[in-house]
Amino acid sequence: MRISNQSMEEKYDIFISYSTVDKEVVEVVCTYLEINLNRCFVAFRDIPNGIDWADVIPNAIKNCILMVAICSTNFYNSEQTGREVSLAVKHRIPILPFRIDNEPMKGKHEYFLESLNRIDAYPNYKEYLQKLLSSIQRLIGKKGICNLDIAPSIPSKLELVESNKETILHFTVEGETFKMIFVEGGTFIMGNGIYGDNVSHEVELGDYYIGETVVTQSLWKVIMGNNPSHFKGEGSLPIECVSWNESQKFIRKLNSVTGKKFRLPTEAEWEYAARGGIQSNDYNYSGGNHIDEVAWYWQNSGNKILLGSDSDWNLEDVMTNNCRTHPVKQKKANELGLYDMSGNVMEWCQDWKVSYNEDSITDCQKIEKVCRGGSWYHGSAVCRVCYRSGQIPRFHYGYLGFRLVLDIE
Repeated sequence: MRISNQSMEEKYDIFISYSTVDKEVVEVVCTYLEINLNRCFVAFRDIPNGIDWADVIPNAIKNCILMVAICSTNFYNSEQTGREVSLAVKHRIPILPFRIDNEPMKGKHEYFLESLNRIDAYPNYKEYLQKLLSSIQRLIGKKGICNLDIAPSIPSKLELVESNKETILHFTVEGETFKMIFVEGGTFIMGNGIYGDNVSHEVELGDYYIGETVVTQSLWKVIMGNNPSHFKGEGSLPIECVSWNESQKFIRKLNSVTGKKFRLPTEAEWEYAARGGIQSNDYNYSGGNHIDEVAWYWQNSGNKILLGSDSDWNLEDVMTNNCRTHPVKQKKANELGLYDMSGNVMEWCQDWKVSYNEDSITDCQKIEKVCRGGSWYHGSAVCRVCYRSGQIPRFHYGYLGFRLVLDIE
């Protein structure tokens, strides 16, 4: 039996992908979203008895605005959910993973979903329904377009981003490709008042692009023709042992080659992106609260795991354990899909390091440039998204690199 073409072409705001084992969770999620004016497609409810699912699901995915994936152990073990995710990717339908347990992703699900911003909704997923709704509203508007009497003439926020501001920009220089990730501007509370001059204060930023990763040795070599790194290696190891001044030389050459206007991030841009921008989950580290999942730091960057805490740090352990940098994108990304903003290498910023309370900067205060993010060499506290550090701009260290920013044209 075949379902009518009219039913197959019906539009939905949200396609919910799930394992049948998690049906009770799906019912709660669907009810909550539809109460708040988002029309959902749920297979067990919206496909009539006797109808071949294979005829309906591909069209339902194609005609939705967003897919919400109810991620769980059961979800990752399901071939059907794998096919649904693949179809969403094929049709360029954004996917929002909603994790109801802490089972690691695997297989096809890991390939497509691991780098996406996701909501970790465990142990009690019901406590995260409002966060799910807020994330959806940021993507498709306060009301799902399928619930309006007349389709809106202005595209949704997500459509504007895709049409006028690419979510990812790809650049290739002499065969070396790097990505810049779109960051939607907003207002956030910068700092936390704990570390020295780190006073909490509100900052408003516009849109910009920021590097998916720090600049790698391979990209540096293409532009500069050398490799000053202490930890040299092929592939995607981060560049380090470059001063702030040397980063400016690199950027000038890169801009000459590409015709663009790359620069270092301001300190506020760096922290906003590290926190996840408007999608922030307010983690301590960039991408999570568990540092070993998101960062290389002194206790996990060497040959073996070093036990203890930051107070146990000592240089002898760092050296004898061969603590070092690691290839980029080996740890979990943050909410924006940015890697290694906590740990691996600390990152130069554009600003001079002065107190947040300073209204203006005198020449005698221009001593250190801001450095952020911590590194393979540092303790966990330094890797927090709010932690401030600084170095003299002509100095270089084996734990210090940088990341690019590009303004919206």
